[in-house]
Amino acid sequence: MTASITTNGVQLETLGEAVAAFEADFIAAFPPQGDQALDLSADSYTGREIQILAEQFIALQGLLAQFVDLLDPTEATGTWVDFHLALQATRRKPATRSTIAGTVYGLPGTLVGDKRVRFLPNESLWRTPAGLVIGPTGITPTTLVADTAGPVSAINSGTASWTIVDVTAGWVAVESSANVNLGTNTESDEAGRLRAQRIASGVGYGTLPALYKALLEVPGVVDVGINNNRGLLPDTNGVPGKSVECVVEGGTDEDVAYAIASTVNGTAGFFGGTTLTVTLSVELVDGSTAQLDVEVKFTRVAYIDVITRYTIAFGVPGNAPANVADLAKTVGANYINGAGRGVDVVPTASGSAVTAAMPANSEPVVTTLVARKGDALAGATIVVSTRQRARINPEVQPASIESLNAEPFNFDVTWLLVLEVDGIGYNVTFASTDFAVVSAAETLEIANVINAQVPTVVASSNDGLLLIETRTLGSSAALGIALGTTGDLLVELGLSLGSVTGSDGDIEVVIV
Repeated sequence: MTASITTNGVQLETLGEAVAAFEADFIAAFPPQGDQALDLSADSYTGREIQILAEQFIALQGLLAQFVDLLDPTEATGTWVDFHLALQATRRKPATRSTIAGTVYGLPGTLVGDKRVRFLPNESLWRTPAGLVIGPTGITPTTLVADTAGPVSAINSGTASWTIVDVTAGWVAVESSANVNLGTNTESDEAGRLRAQRIASGVGYGTLPALYKALLEVPGVVDVGINNNRGLLPDTNGVPGKSVECVVEGGTDEDVAYAIASTVNGTAGFFGGTTLTVTLSVELVDGSTAQLDVEVKFTRVAYIDVITRYTIAFGVPGNAPANVADLAKTVGANYINGAGRGVDVVPTASGSAVTAAMPANSEPVVTTLVARKGDALAGATIVVSTRQRARINPEVQPASIESLNAEPFNFDVTWLLVLEVDGIGYNVTFASTDFAVVSAAETLEIANVINAQVPTVVASSNDGLLLIETRTLGSSAALGIALGTTGDLLVELGLSLGSVTGSDGDIEVVIV
């Protein structure tokens, strides 16, 4: 068989076929002269030459096959991924930086912008925003940005976990007040290949290819789904007629909304739970420009928080790894967090991933139970819709309480909030000076009062909701709203009496 390029790729010759082809060529070029035939035996000069030529020819065929594979967008690597992205008029997405909500403490008016701080548990460096000044209360919320790009981690943690690297007179402390929003590494080959294919596969769907491309290029966006209803009636996804729903994970709301508004055909409607108004510059017939306000709706991926228990029995315990629990937690977290939007959590598949990570000679048997956080563990699959993504947190966590209602609040300064933190009670009182407008109180204003009076918690605003978390971590951490709290405060904020505990992680590993 002669090597050839087919619809299935390069069909290679075997070494034997190549040797036979060269032998035939040599015989044709040097036909026998009388009884003097050409010696093609393996030990002859010509035979050895043919063997060398055939091996080199097969090697060249292999290089040709690799080249053809790299031209296939499903097989490309390295610069060939960049080539396929360039064909779709885009390029590889750069790395982004992690961010985390924080608070700085010090003398009012102190300039602490563009300064480095260190998160001690992992020694990572972070920076304060340029121009940041400590406010009149001496307590100023901010956003810390990782000093290097990529998934730099940190957690909600008090001042003991942070230190100021660029020491500044008047600046006394810094802390984080929420868990990290992880940055991303430079787009991988796999992600780049997938994005190039998804952009290319949209040809023929009107505005969809451009919309996919625009959204996938937004910094921080890691996944996009589009429900496009061209009909007149609502579809099975609940999208109204003549409307498009963009399901987006990652990126800022503003960047996502602008990408949608500047790409979608103006005759289409929008659908989703997130609404923003975007201002576009529109060129008029006479060549002048006008500002057009467009209301954009889209859907943010909803996260399903999951808990898991792996029960592992080793047939040969002596061959089990010493770090069984840590290994199982890492593998389990990677399985669930890496599954992606719309992928169900299947207990047997999760257990198989853990089994595969254990030494085969330890003969592991893994039994897996899963559940939505707050539900009882079971062996049933957790169904995840195309608007959802499962996630799990294997790290120790604080006890936390979050309000159901968001700002603004019609507050009353006579109200009392009674918190019980790790067995100690605190009465939180309010004054009119705590608020710019008492009848339209902001969540951050309430959080600042709590932080000033209860040193064992961190209160913050989570998209307008009041979030209160203990500084202690793990199952021993306890937080409650106790009797004595004003009922009207509970109603206004959407809180309730009761207590919660922290967690040692949402993955439990039992060795039997």
